[in-house]
Amino acid sequence: MKTTRKLPLLALLAGAAMFMSCSDIVSDGETEESSERAATTVSVSSASALASAVKNASAGTTIKLTANIKLSSQLQLLKSGTSSKKITLNGNGKTIDCSGIKSGWGIKVNGSYWNITNLTVTKAPDCGMVLQTGGNNYVANCKFTYNGDSGLQIYNSAHDNYVYKCESYYNYDSANGGENADGFACKLSGGKNNKYYGCIAKYNSDDGWDLYSQPYTVVMESCTASYNGYRNSSLQTTKNGDGNGFKLGSSKKSVSHTLKNSTATYNLKFGIDANGNTAKMSFSGNTVNNNKQGQISSRTKY
Repeated sequence: MKTTRKLPLLALLAGAAMFMSCSDIVSDGETEESSERAATTVSVSSASALASAVKNASAGTTIKLTANIKLSSQLQLLKSGTSSKKITLNGNGKTIDCSGIKSGWGIKVNGSYWNITNLTVTKAPDCGMVLQTGGNNYVANCKFTYNGDSGLQIYNSAHDNYVYKCESYYNYDSANGGENADGFACKLSGGKNNKYYGCIAKYNSDDGWDLYSQPYTVVMESCTASYNGYRNSSLQTTKNGDGNGFKLGSSKKSVSHTLKNSTATYNLKFGIDANGNTAKMSFSGNTVNNNKQGQISSRTKY
C-alpha cells in the first residue's frame, strides 16, 4: 500500500527558499542561466552586419565571418570583454578588404579582452589593424597584406597584447616612399607586456619589426623577418624604406627588448639594428645571415 506523508507548511517554505538560493542572481538582475544565454554567436556576411555586431557585442559574444567583406569605413572594436569572457572576432578564414575606405586604418581596436583570429586584413589606406588603447587582446593566425602603412601596429598605451602566428606581407606606404610600412610595429607609445610569437614579416617596404621610440620592453620569440625593404618578391626597392629585419628602438630610448629563437635573413639593410637604442638587448638562439648591409649593426648591444 502506497502512503503519502504530508509535510508541515514551514518545511515546504524552507525548501522553496533553499531552491531559490541555488539560482545565482547576477548584478543586473539576470539569473546565471540567462547570463549564459547572452554569450551568443553572431554570423555576419556584410559590412553593415559586421559593424552592427561589433557595436552591440558584449562579454562572451562571438562574431563569425561567413563571407569576405569589403569595408567602406573603418571598423572600430570599442567594446570590452572580461578575462573570463572575451569577445571573439573569428574571421573563419575570410578576408576584410579595406580598399573602400578613403583614409585611415582598416581596423581600430580600443577595447580590451578581444580574441581576433583566422582573419586576413588587406588594402587599408593606412595600417591594416591598430591596437590603439586597452589591452589583454589576442591576435592569432591573422594575415596583414598590401596595406598603406604597417600591417599590424600596437600603439598609444595598448598593453598586454599577444600576437600569435600572424603574418604580414607586402605592406607599402607609397605616399612616403616606403618609409613607414613595417610588417609589425610596436612603436612611439605602446604599453607594457606586448609579445609576438611565431610571426612572419616579409617584403614590407620599411622594417619587419619596428620598435621605434617604444618605451617598454617587447618580446619577440620564434619570429621570422626576411626580405624587408623590398616591395615584392621581384626585390623592387623603394625611395625611403629602411629594410631592417628587427629594428629595436631609437636614439631617444634606452629599453632592453627580447629576441629569442628568431630568424633575420635577406633583408635590405641589417638583420638586427638597435637604431641608437643604448640598452643591452636580450638575445638567444637567433639566426641572422645574408642581410645586405650587415647582420647585427655595430650600435646594437647584446
